[in-house]
Amino acid sequence: MIKKISFDESYLENFVYNGVESETAEDFNIKEVIKNYSQIGKSWMIIEDEKLIGVGGLFSLWNGLGQAWVFLNKEIINNKKFVFKEIKDCIDAGRKDYNQIQVLCMQNSVEANNLIKHLGFKKKDMYQRYTIQGDK
Repeated sequence: MIKKISFDESYLENFVYNGVESETAEDFNIKEVIKNYSQIGKSWMIIEDEKLIGVGGLFSLWNGLGQAWVFLNKEIINNKKFVFKEIKDCIDAGRKDYNQIQVLCMQNSVEANNLIKHLGFKKKDMYQRYTIQGDK
């Protein structure tokens, strides 16, 4: 049975991320990212048969601007409608707290880009993203 629950860190113990960005996620500790995000905002989990298959949430970047995030495993494929509805409900509920909500996703991920478009996000090219490599 699939269900959405409040964030429960114990489900991360056996979590292995296999979603569309999983190769990129190898560059960092995804469990630590999820823990950090969960501590600075509202977050939730999607569980199927007591196994974590999705996690996401919303946090404040600064006054009036929210950042949505989600990591979904491939196992959500059989429950796309349920997962979509739960994510949409969380974003819609967060709208009352923010002037704007943004989300980042990998440009080459068709699945991720389709999901955020269906959630109602519009692409804005206001900023160019620059990064600098760390020494680690």
